[in-house]
Amino acid sequence: SRVRQGNAALAAAAIALKERHLRYAHRVHAATKRHSLRLGAEIKRQRVEAKVIREGLEAVVARKEILAAKIEQSVANHEEIRERLRKLAEAERSLPHPLTRAESAFKTTLQANADDLPLLGAKLEELKRRCEAIGEDFATIGGLAAGDGDVFERLAASDPAIAAEIELQDAATKANLERVKEIELAVGPLDDF
Repeated sequence: SRVRQGNAALAAAAIALKERHLRYAHRVHAATKRHSLRLGAEIKRQRVEAKVIREGLEAVVARKEILAAKIEQSVANHEEIRERLRKLAEAERSLPHPLTRAESAFKTTLQANADDLPLLGAKLEELKRRCEAIGEDFATIGGLAAGDGDVFERLAASDPAIAAEIELQDAATKANLERVKEIELAVGPLDDF
């Protein structure tokens, strides 16, 4: 009888389980199956998307490596170009440049002055010779004046034209002596010529 009771309880429990839980289990099973199909489709879609992203990343990495190589090559080319420009600038500086108009005129002036130098030397010698002759004349005149102090005064008093000429020659002599001093200051003593 106990077995009967147990069997009856088991049968009652099975009926209750069937009524309550079996329908619920069927609904859960159907929902799980639908959900697993959706999850499967989503996993498949995400795998395809991950593959596309991975391929994109690989392409980006490959492009990055190509760009890095190009940048490295560009840097090397840039340095080579800079070195060539430096050499070109040095070569350009060492080339003879045509003279400007002002430089050409100055060069012509310098050449003309150099060509005139012998003539100026000859003129200086002539002036030196004249100055020495004038100096000797002054010594002679000085000797006359020392012997007779009023020779010039008498000559000047006897003829105003002589007095004027003596004054002109005296002024010219003094001016020439001043020029000789200026020339000696500029070029050195005339004895060196």
